[in-house]
Amino acid sequence: MPVQTPCLWFDGQAEQAAEFYTSVFPNSAVTAVSRNPDGSAVVVAWTLDGQPYQGLNGGPGQAASWAVSLSISCADQAEVDHYWDALSEGGEESMCGWLRDRFGFWWQVVPTRLVELVTDPDPARAQRAQQAMLGMRRIVVAELEAAADGTATALAGVTAPAGVTAPAGVTAPAGVTAP
Repeated sequence: MPVQTPCLWFDGQAEQAAEFYTSVFPNSAVTAVSRNPDGSAVVVAWTLDGQPYQGLNGGPGQAASWAVSLSISCADQAEVDHYWDALSEGGEESMCGWLRDRFGFWWQVVPTRLVELVTDPDPARAQRAQQAMLGMRRIVVAELEAAADGTATALAGVTAPAGVTAPAGVTAPAGVTAP
């Protein structure tokens, strides 16, 4: 299969974004920059731990949305915390493990344990983990496990950030509201 390279649209910030992203992910580098005669970047290529990306400075008018997001599968809470802290700095935290970075792109920071818990063969256990996740911004593995085990208390009064609504098909638990 040919290599698939996501191409992200920027308004003049592709090179800065590539430098930032490669500082966050291990084994990453900016691999090429195509420049205009004035020296500004047009297309920037980089890899994040071996996955190629391109950034195109295409100009204004094409804002990113969470209809397309970049998902990070994290081995443990330390990885979740690393990526969450780095990528949300200067951006905005959302719900259910989603954040928008300083360049406007949406990321899902997902511990592998979340997938294990919400697909548990015991439907009640899976549902409790799912409900707990829906009440979180950053996913916290210990809280998911406690919820799945039935030892966590219900979240009440959790509110999504202003202007943020859940993706289609996601229903927030009782007590979680979006403006």
